[in-house]
Amino acid sequence: NRLQRTLAAAISANQALQTESNLRQQAEAIQSEQAVQLRRLADNMTDMVVEMDAAGTMIYVSPSHRSVMGIPPEALTGTVALDLLHPEDIPLALDAMQKAATSRAPTQVQVRARHAGGHFIPLEISGTALFDSDEKLSGFIFASRNIIERLLAEASLMESERKFRSIIEAIPL
Repeated sequence: NRLQRTLAAAISANQALQTESNLRQQAEAIQSEQAVQLRRLADNMTDMVVEMDAAGTMIYVSPSHRSVMGIPPEALTGTVALDLLHPEDIPLALDAMQKAATSRAPTQVQVRARHAGGHFIPLEISGTALFDSDEKLSGFIFASRNIIERLLAEASLMESERKFRSIIEAIPL
């Protein structure tokens, strides 16, 4: 009787371990698939994504920086994000970071960033502040995109409107 209870307890414990092992394997498979999916997204997105620490040092730089900025992400990791910006735009970026940190809401800013070729390209940057478990600012996540095509289209539209207006105003009534 005692042997049967001991054997039954051992079998039950073994089944519990097997179930836990199966659940752990399933969780690991899901985690592995999520990591593959995240890498696929990061490797193929056209927007640039940066994670920075609270001091502005880039700790993650998405692969899209290579195609947009001409700079490999590994060359940017560990550098200060503000160093890439046009000097006149640094106050705008600092203000956006401060706003994101104090409002705890996403923020957006337009700045110019230095391309590997030395020229500046216009970027629209959206991001949010990150906080640790003690609610202390721990960093930022920013997504940015090159907006040169949009700015050129807006300028072209404004020029067309100006020409149209001057034609209409020149018509005698």
